[in-house]
Amino acid sequence: MENASKALLIAAGTLMALLTISLLVIMFNKISDTQRSMNLDSADQTTIEFNNQFGTYNNERVRGSELYSCLGRAIDYNKRNTYQAGEEDHNSRSSRYMPITINTTNISTIELKWTAFSSNLLFTKDSYKIENVVNEFQEVTDEIKDLENKYSGSEKLMKLVTEIGAIFSGPTSGTNETEILADIKKLEKFEKIFNNDIDKIRTYIGSRYKKIVEFRPEFSGTIRSNIEFNLNLLKDTSNEFFKDVAKYYEYVQFKRAIFECTKCKYDEKTGRITDMEFKPTGEF
Repeated sequence: MENASKALLIAAGTLMALLTISLLVIMFNKISDTQRSMNLDSADQTTIEFNNQFGTYNNERVRGSELYSCLGRAIDYNKRNTYQAGEEDHNSRSSRYMPITINTTNISTIELKWTAFSSNLLFTKDSYKIENVVNEFQEVTDEIKDLENKYSGSEKLMKLVTEIGAIFSGPTSGTNETEILADIKKLEKFEKIFNNDIDKIRTYIGSRYKKIVEFRPEFSGTIRSNIEFNLNLLKDTSNEFFKDVAKYYEYVQFKRAIFECTKCKYDEKTGRITDMEFKPTGEF
């Protein structure tokens, strides 16, 4: 009888242990499933947030200024969050994603250049691609930064684009009083951009630039020749200064141009956008 009681106690203890282990296994599985679900939800949310950064440009007409921002985001993302082809650190790769590729094509189909030139000075290629660590736009962005540093900022360059454009499109030194006054105003506007600092102007366009220091009603031949000389100097396409302003004009035109997204590809595993292509519509 005593042995039977011990046997029952042992059996009961074993059963309780098995039940406890079973409950622990079930609880562990539930916790794992919950954690896995949370991880998936987190990954899905991350993918949604990522796609929102670039998906907004899909099937949308965007200005070049917006496309420029999109390219900047892609460059930054590829540097910080992606693995590169041939990368051997698989543990590192598992926590990162495929790079995004953005290709901007058919640049030559839009009128970016100043009419004085037969071809673009800044956008010299027909297409520019951002892929992995390759950034073909880098040479454009570097040149723009150099120009803005050289001419003390984008605001001054924008004014130069406007005023040089007016000088270039207008007649060179008219013959009547109204035309000559208009030409003088053009030169005065140009000089004001540099705060009438003729020495600074000379550093950009050469020592030949002559400031009109007096104005006489009779418009003497000296004043007229100086006006014509200075206007022609600012129209000289071999002048480095003129080329600099023409390059910035192309940049302004690119940002004004309207593009459309013609391709948007998603990664089959992660659902993330991996490849986009933009083409100009020809409109501004």
